[in-house]
Amino acid sequence: RINASRLNHYYCLTPTTICVPVQELSKTLKKIDKNYISMLIMLRNDAKYRCIEMTLENVLGVEELYNIETVGLTAPLSPQILQEFQDETHTVHFTIPSQTLKKIVVDIHSMSKQMSFSQPDAESPVVLEYSTSNRKTKCKYSFKNLDKMDFVSTLGDDTLRVDVQVDNLVPLVKQCISQNTQIFIDENKKLLLKAILDEGTIEFKMMTNIIDQRTQAIEPIIIRKTNTKKIKM
Repeated sequence: RINASRLNHYYCLTPTTICVPVQELSKTLKKIDKNYISMLIMLRNDAKYRCIEMTLENVLGVEELYNIETVGLTAPLSPQILQEFQDETHTVHFTIPSQTLKKIVVDIHSMSKQMSFSQPDAESPVVLEYSTSNRKTKCKYSFKNLDKMDFVSTLGDDTLRVDVQVDNLVPLVKQCISQNTQIFIDENKKLLLKAILDEGTIEFKMMTNIIDQRTQAIEPIIIRKTNTKKIKM
């Protein structure tokens, strides 16, 4: 989401949905640092070619022009998905440095397919934990400095545990290009990551499904009977 009130110029004739490859956009945005003083984004939409034109200007007056081709939607974004992106009323949310989050998730990805966020009560630290597939190694990350993390919890007397697939998180954390990332956690909602650029001018939100342990199938126990014969002595 782009806050048009913070831009020097903004024009959009009609509501438009633009889809671009995340990796391609991320590569360009990662180039932006304090040496750049302006960025111009335009949508080129003609009969044969549709792309995002992005112009970056640095302090020396050198302009860099990038063309990023757009991709079509496989299905229109439903009102439910749009509402999920806007919803920030999760039970717990906090902020950590993006590089720290990226390192943690990438490290876990080399060890396990699943990880969990948990909090035993509203006053306790949030714990991120995982175990290897053979259950021989377990690891916990405890986020204790809640005051430095803009930590908010409405947990009350309940407990919280949310499990996610690490494979789903890796591409999300790799695209976090802001200094900090907000994490929104709720047992009944998708995991939400939020990044802010240029003091709120640009807002990135990324979601992934959680693993609902309450609906996990229980493997049946199969008892096989074997025929036995009694031998008379």
